[in-house]
Amino acid sequence: MLFLFQGKELTFMTEFSKREPDMRLFLQELEACADKLDEMCRASHIAGTVNSSVGLISGILSILGLIFAPITAGASLALTAAGVGTGVASGVSSLVTSATKIGVDQTTANKAEKNFQEFVEDSNEIQSCLDNVVQLHFDEIHSGNITTGAWMAVAAERQFLKYASIPGLHKNMTAFRATGQLALRRV
Repeated sequence: MLFLFQGKELTFMTEFSKREPDMRLFLQELEACADKLDEMCRASHIAGTVNSSVGLISGILSILGLIFAPITAGASLALTAAGVGTGVASGVSSLVTSATKIGVDQTTANKAEKNFQEFVEDSNEIQSCLDNVVQLHFDEIHSGNITTGAWMAVAAERQFLKYASIPGLHKNMTAFRATGQLALRRV
């Protein structure tokens, strides 16, 4: 990596050091958002199960109250009333749980999206810094600055010598060493 930067690492390190804390904070906040969404999902599933069970019980109470009304001379209508009251409470609870889940989900998603946009901006700045460093090296090579070009060619030759079967690669590297000229083709 130091070969890539060749004295220009301070630019990158400054940019990275400036943006790294915000990027780490984003990742922590994103994890907190995910935890909050998981917790809300779990809680809403529990509430849904409880509300469904209470709704079922209220339905059973209402039906039993109506069935036993003739036998108990209407006294069991209290069961029907309790069943209806419990059913209404279950419905309201289910509605409130759903509304709360939607609100928390939207708030958390908006926060995560805002943080993600900031993360992308920081990442793009770091990428831009790296692109500039790489472009400087290519500019030096194309302008004939042999020092950087020679370093890159020697390093490339050492890395890719085992791939001598690639047509012309080893031949071009040997020619560069002999003449100091790169045969670069632009695509």
